[in-house]
Amino acid sequence: MFISEDTALPSLQDTPHGRVYPDAKTIEQLRAKVKQDLGALVDGGDVFKDNAFPHLKTADWEAKVEQFFTKKSSLYDKTLKAWSGIPQDTSLERDLYEPLVEIINRVISWFGIRDRTALNTSRIYVPHEQEGAEMLDSSQLRPDEAERLGDASDARTVLKSAPDIMIVGRGGKCFKDEEYPVKPNYASCATIWEVKLNKNSASFEDHVVQLYIYARQCFYEQKNRNFLHAVLITQTHVQLFHFNRSLLVHSSRFNYHYNPETFVRMVLGMLSPDESHLGFDMSIFWTTEDDAEETPQRVQKMKLMLSEPEAEIKMWQVVPVNGNRWIAKEIRGRATTCWSITQNGVRRLVKKLWRIQGRDEEWNFFKAVKGMKGVAQMYCYQEGGTALTHASLIKGIFTEEQLKFDRIWCCLTFEEYGPTLESFKSVLHLLYAFLDAVNGHWNLWNIGILHRDISLNNVLFGRKYAKAIDPLDPKIKEGYRGVIIDLDLAIWISRTESNRNDVRTGTKVFQSIKVLFGGGWPHDFLDDLESFFLLLAWVLFTYEAPGILKKVTPAIVKTW
Repeated sequence: MFISEDTALPSLQDTPHGRVYPDAKTIEQLRAKVKQDLGALVDGGDVFKDNAFPHLKTADWEAKVEQFFTKKSSLYDKTLKAWSGIPQDTSLERDLYEPLVEIINRVISWFGIRDRTALNTSRIYVPHEQEGAEMLDSSQLRPDEAERLGDASDARTVLKSAPDIMIVGRGGKCFKDEEYPVKPNYASCATIWEVKLNKNSASFEDHVVQLYIYARQCFYEQKNRNFLHAVLITQTHVQLFHFNRSLLVHSSRFNYHYNPETFVRMVLGMLSPDESHLGFDMSIFWTTEDDAEETPQRVQKMKLMLSEPEAEIKMWQVVPVNGNRWIAKEIRGRATTCWSITQNGVRRLVKKLWRIQGRDEEWNFFKAVKGMKGVAQMYCYQEGGTALTHASLIKGIFTEEQLKFDRIWCCLTFEEYGPTLESFKSVLHLLYAFLDAVNGHWNLWNIGILHRDISLNNVLFGRKYAKAIDPLDPKIKEGYRGVIIDLDLAIWISRTESNRNDVRTGTKVFQSIKVLFGGGWPHDFLDDLESFFLLLAWVLFTYEAPGILKKVTPAIVKTW
């Protein structure tokens, strides 16, 4: 693997979806973050190796695989038990790239798999296109980073990486481009292979970190990934990896020369024309719209459930996607992604996330706050499968303790609100929106709900009020100027279990002193009010005037 880093630091920019700024991590910082995010590795052993991709374990597919070895006898020598062209005594990794690419593409061709091709990308630096444009807020930056970013003039890519072999896709429902890109990119990546020599295969953790960096970028740029497969391969052995929102699973290493049928089935599983087997969320898809007067355009759409999940008759609607409002960067965790859509002529926001088992359902809170002022309003919701029951994963490979880490897929549709309070047009504009959000928190408390994650990203302007020139505009009533969103960390005040153990909830920079220091006391409404105060102080300390950051970050913020 090769990773490069541009030295120039990009600038902040404004977009229709809010502020964007580059991720200024160094390679070392990225590696450290990846190791932290990896969490526990699950060794699926031979069970995962032998039972992955169950849709290919049929008699029909086994017959096709047998025919492949009969028809393509020059590709595999049954007498020597060896794949042709793979030098088993080489001391150079690069000797393995082209032979492996040849095998993969011969499998693609013989099995008639459309819109997939394997590329030798070992010397091609693939840019992390989105690494330099995260839709976050300045609270995520260190003050020194904010100062440096403010002085830069244009956004540039920070990181690039070079997977040894990248299998790319085109067209269909999950890839935007209908032709293969001139240069490989992570948005078109179906799966990734990392090549090592046997003598270097002992550095398992380092190899997993490399795979994770590639997988992480695929999840981030493709945005509708549920899981992704990857391979670690040497001149004799191969190992399958499954990245998902809960746990990283890997198979045992096996000799693919001695187990050619298992190897081909593994390759087919990662090439599947059925994009759900590749790990994509099929409720978000690309389609080509024909227009007699214009060139056909690829557009992204989303299939949404309109009825309640309990309804006997399910009602669905396909709506156009306007773009993303928020994209999670890491693979494991809630992986919250927010999409701006147009539904029945009205702009709305769809929030997709992976809820940890045992946590109160966010949609249940929003059902309770219907019609409440100062709080986001939900239209509909749905829940689906879990992270550890997708595609190639087999329940038998997990212990009871590991299954506790499983996550449940959720989708909620809301009214679309404005940007964060950093987009204030005047002091009154800021304070009126802030007041409505605080009152929204009071309204939640009065029906027994505690928010527990008051932060800059979770307090927004009302959509109309964000555009209002007059902060006292009589057309926009009290309670609709500012709202609090995101109840996935909220609790019912009446609950008694785990309160004292769940004390470090929230966004760290806005946590109260008590929450930061812990001590066993449960999070209460005073902690949320302190977070409101810190939020307001952050905006006041960092801005000179509406839309103008202070040139010199105040000392109090630098040591926050």
